Amino acid sequence: MWLRYWMVVCLLWPSAALSQPINDDCSGASVTFVGTIAFDISSATDSAVPPDDSLCSGALLGQLHRDLWWRFTPDTSGLLSVSTCNSANFDSDLAVYSGTCSDLQLIGCNGDAAGCSLFTSHVAEMPVAAGQQILIRVGGWSTTSIGSGDLIVELSGPIPPIDLQCSTGPGGISASWGAPLPVDNWEIYLDGALIDTLDGSATSWIGGTVPGIGDQVQLCVAAVSGGESAQECCTILGGPINDNCNGALEITTETIDFDTSGATDSNDPFDPSPCASSLPGDLVQDVWYQWTSPGNGSVQISTCSMASFDTTLAVYGGDCASLIPLGCNGDTAGCSGFTSLIEDVIVSSGETLTIRIGGWQADDAGTGTLSVQFSPSLVDNLVATSNPGTGVIDVSWQATQDLSSTALLVDGVPYASTGTVSAGTIQQDQISGFLWPAPVEVCLLSSSTAGSSTPLCIDVDVLEVATEVANGSTGPIVDGGLTVATAFVTSTELAFDLRVELEIDHPRVSDLQVRLLSAEGEEVILHSNGSGGGIDAIYWQPAPPAAAPYDVGATMRPVGPGSLLDLCSSIPAGEWTLEIEDQVAGESGTLVAWSLVFFDVAPVYLPAPDLIAGDHQQMSQLGREGDEVGLMLQSVCCNHGDEPLDWHG
Repeated sequence: MWLRYWMVVCLLWPSAALSQPINDDCSGASVTFVGTIAFDISSATDSAVPPDDSLCSGALLGQLHRDLWWRFTPDTSGLLSVSTCNSANFDSDLAVYSGTCSDLQLIGCNGDAAGCSLFTSHVAEMPVAAGQQILIRVGGWSTTSIGSGDLIVELSGPIPPIDLQCSTGPGGISASWGAPLPVDNWEIYLDGALIDTLDGSATSWIGGTVPGIGDQVQLCVAAVSGGESAQECCTILGGPINDNCNGALEITTETIDFDTSGATDSNDPFDPSPCASSLPGDLVQDVWYQWTSPGNGSVQISTCSMASFDTTLAVYGGDCASLIPLGCNGDTAGCSGFTSLIEDVIVSSGETLTIRIGGWQADDAGTGTLSVQFSPSLVDNLVATSNPGTGVIDVSWQATQDLSSTALLVDGVPYASTGTVSAGTIQQDQISGFLWPAPVEVCLLSSSTAGSSTPLCIDVDVLEVATEVANGSTGPIVDGGLTVATAFVTSTELAFDLRVELEIDHPRVSDLQVRLLSAEGEEVILHSNGSGGGIDAIYWQPAPPAAAPYDVGATMRPVGPGSLLDLCSSIPAGEWTLEIEDQVAGESGTLVAWSLVFFDVAPVYLPAPDLIAGDHQQMSQLGREGDEVGLMLQSVCCNHGDEPLDWHG
């Protein structure tokens, strides 16, 4: 009896074991490929892995009863879709994982998919990488959801690059992109021709040739994985003919329409510091124009309320090889759309200005109208000079039209005025009574019955007689190196002021730093970088800040650090040194001339910051004797309203 029982048990046990599918749990997952796989969960058991609907809440994922498992390894990166939609005869659940059975990472799930009969399931377009292990799980929604069907596995790939950005620049055409999944490599196509193959880690490319005016080129970036590819493309248009300075269009009327939509960023640097208060931005996607003055006078350059985007304007003298900044503007009060206005650029007859219009920042581009309004000068031949040691400025000028009034201003303060002046009259004046030695600004205001003209201004250096002039050695400037020149000073008496006259012939002064060292080794930097070609300047501590143009004989303050007056603190006798450091190789030049001019009288005042934070011993001179000075007291930042504030006038 017992023997017969055990025989029955032994005969039944193998039958029960064989009826349970081999892929009944994760560890026994069957290998599958792209295609259709028949399955039946009738004899499967419940896995110990709990269902997780965190990626498919609302899709009615059930309990994945009687679940079966498959293992899938994609040959290429791409988008994986898994489905029992309309291919199973029971209410199914789907879950898809990456990782291993001991570390499952859910990447997709579904209970009931829209449009699928019998509450069957579909998980679409899951990003997967070539060689990544994927585990697919199919089960029933409840304990009574039992049946069979077909599991459909689809892989579309690879995935094309995302966020493809195309542009042009000095190196040609450039592209950058994002990679949603790893790829074997990237292929670059221009107008359908393969021109480059990059490693799979690349996210940018530069090459090719920028299309010409009116031309275009199609650039495509293809993701390649497992012998398949997917690409994304962009079209690059050739820039307008005036996309750079050398292509500047001539303006012959008071207004001209422009369009910066197809323009590229110019290589010419833009210095926003002279107009920083107007928020000049970056001046991108710019176009260029040239305008020639019909006479002496002033010009107003404007896109004010006449452009569809946030504009920035810049105007230059010189030529494209050596641009001299004359003005710039970002946003002007009263101009809608953050458009721009440059006023009162003084011009002489036949002078050519180069005008540059661009956007405030990347993607600021569009259409508009540029206005160039010329106002002829009412006076001509304004001359102001001063002989050393006199403390007097001689001024002369000629009226070009009948004038109703004129006024001379000294450093912004009215000095003298006239009544009517007939056209052709040559007027002479003498200015005195101011504090000197000092740089002085002389301005002439003139009016006629038709209105007032832009003030004409001249800077005049009013000096004492020099006590010594020491000329320095000259010669070629070492390209990409250091040039040292010397001057010998004989005076054994302390000097109280010093001016440095300097002339350098060099096509790119942005490469240069010029330093002066006294006989005692104290140093001041006269010039550093800047823009333009050549230096013909006088460096004097009380002068206005150094600024381009540097080659017109202007007087300017050393850029610093260091002060020329610091070099006067010891006996000047001995060998002084001028160092010219060419910081960028490629251009050669010549030190034409330089000299040291010493005085036994100090300048009457020195420029200082507008605001001094500190004690009363750090106060600065704000004007001259007789000037009206406005003082403002304001508590900001570090004062909480409960601390005393002192002021001195």
